Amino acid sequence: MTRSPSWPDAPLAVILSLDDPGCTAAVVGPKAAALARLRKAGLPVPDGFALAAPASEAQLREARVAQQVERLFEIVNSGGEWRRQAIAVRASLSRTPVSLEIADALRAASRRLRPPLAVRSSALVEDGVSATFAGLFTTFLGVLNIDDLATAVSACWLSRFSDVVIRYAIGRGVDLRRTSMAVVVQEAIDARSAGSAMSIDPTGAIIVNGAWGLGRAVAEGQVVPDWWRVDRGDFTVLERRGGTKPLAARLDPRGGEVWRRQTQRRSTAICLDDRTLQRLAALVVETERIFGSPREVEWALDGRKRLWLVQARPLTAVRTVEQIPDSDPIVAWLLGGSVLEGQPTSPGQVLGRARHLGRSGPMRPGDVLIAASLPPGMTAVVAGVGGLVLEAGGSTSQPSSASRAPPTPSPTAPTSSWTERLGAPGTVWRTVHERLTGRRVSS
Repeated sequence: MTRSPSWPDAPLAVILSLDDPGCTAAVVGPKAAALARLRKAGLPVPDGFALAAPASEAQLREARVAQQVERLFEIVNSGGEWRRQAIAVRASLSRTPVSLEIADALRAASRRLRPPLAVRSSALVEDGVSATFAGLFTTFLGVLNIDDLATAVSACWLSRFSDVVIRYAIGRGVDLRRTSMAVVVQEAIDARSAGSAMSIDPTGAIIVNGAWGLGRAVAEGQVVPDWWRVDRGDFTVLERRGGTKPLAARLDPRGGEVWRRQTQRRSTAICLDDRTLQRLAALVVETERIFGSPREVEWALDGRKRLWLVQARPLTAVRTVEQIPDSDPIVAWLLGGSVLEGQPTSPGQVLGRARHLGRSGPMRPGDVLIAASLPPGMTAVVAGVGGLVLEAGGSTSQPSSASRAPPTPSPTAPTSSWTERLGAPGTVWRTVHERLTGRRVSS
């Protein structure tokens, strides 16, 4: 391997600056490649570098597990029982430290950045239109030193072989051989507020979600975020809904993250002023222009009110939805029941039996899954459901992103009392954009 011209101090060319033209999706994965493209266009993206995918394959050889991994892929492709083999692969990898060559490359490259750092996966199959892998690979924020950096990189590689990733890949028809893992390392933003945005929704507007602190609260559906619908032309606010944000994640000075409970007043306070919102909307539209297609963007606002873009993935399921008229006999009957308003995340319609996660027996294809939230790693469960209703989260949370690939009608409910009532066995629900209607039926 040769030295990288962008990082002359780094011993290996597997390290590429985000300013390096070699940061392509085939080498560093779609996530890192998208960030590199935005930086090249002059948009505010934190400085960083990518550890190219070949490094993860070199680590498999270092750990002498390449044959075990190939056997795992063969078992999965043949439809066999793969869990025992996956455990063996993870055990072997976890016992093997990052090779000295790669550790030296990380050390040299990280000297160019200001800690704390953010370390995130950039698998070659991430952020696809039909399979996003949202929330399934590992992310570390607040990394302070080279030892922790090497450990975080190793954990990102390891997450490629987790049960949830393998199960998701099988469900989406993704060949696991294509999941080779690059890693992106950037200066971490200690955000005062953060969230996500969609460059266009079925009505032709920009959708923005936000909450206090780091973006994890929004991405993982830990809060009901503030929500805006913004005009794509002059960036005026068309609609605004305040969320409920009792928790906020912040960088811990000792490393990592810490969750902080917010006061009642702050939990309901809007996390972005209109001027900042308009600046963000302009960045979102510019991001779409650069890529030439709709984008879902993750953003962060630092303590000096500077906006940063930390991810830009293809936006799936942007489509208008043909409405079933309220005069339809079944719909008219359902409209006689309860009505719930929520934030739309994936537009559509479904008629199915309500199933509360963990309390309503086994899920069947077409059921409407009801849950307070879906923890990281559980986004794979949405693959077979007809609809998804969550108490917390927003239109750009990881479960919502998963519900759009392929599309699953999915609103976010505003209160816990509603999700309790929705979970009653024998209740059938129909979702229409932002409205849920339902009535009890006999089992």
